[in-house]
Amino acid sequence: MSWMYLDEPLEYMPEVCVSFVYKIEIAGYIYIGMKGTKRTVTKLALKSGDIRDGATRVYKNVAIGEDGKVILSKKDKALARKRGLKAKRTAFDTWKESSSWKMYCSSSDEVKKLVEEGNEPTRTILRMCRSLREASFYENKYLYEIFGNRNCLNMNLSGNYFLEDIQKWREM
Repeated sequence: MSWMYLDEPLEYMPEVCVSFVYKIEIAGYIYIGMKGTKRTVTKLALKSGDIRDGATRVYKNVAIGEDGKVILSKKDKALARKRGLKAKRTAFDTWKESSSWKMYCSSSDEVKKLVEEGNEPTRTILRMCRSLREASFYENKYLYEIFGNRNCLNMNLSGNYFLEDIQKWREM
């Protein structure tokens, strides 16, 4: 199960490609989505003070728990504020690495369910994009062409227009 691009299997992603818009065809259905090709990794700086290879050093104000450990989760940060815990300027290393795009199938529960039932998806890259903004635009462009069709598995456009709304508007 590999990604197809211009009718050829895609083995590697060009460095300039930040994200892509894809189409999955499975059991007579179509799903359109977008996927980032890189992810940002952020970890606490090394105690030695060395910067990891390929990383950039950034500093953030973070809450320090009563045990002296850095609090990173949003829920714990809110509790720390309520308790009046101090914030401390802390060093982090951040870098980009390849995402799991090669193995990615979809975020759609419907597509995942069809795959679990034994259906084999055809994964096609419709457009490679240099930014997430560009990918978002083209995902919507392709979706406007098929959204609301019986064989379309997408349930909304940009989280603003939902399938049940479109169906109601068509009945008016």
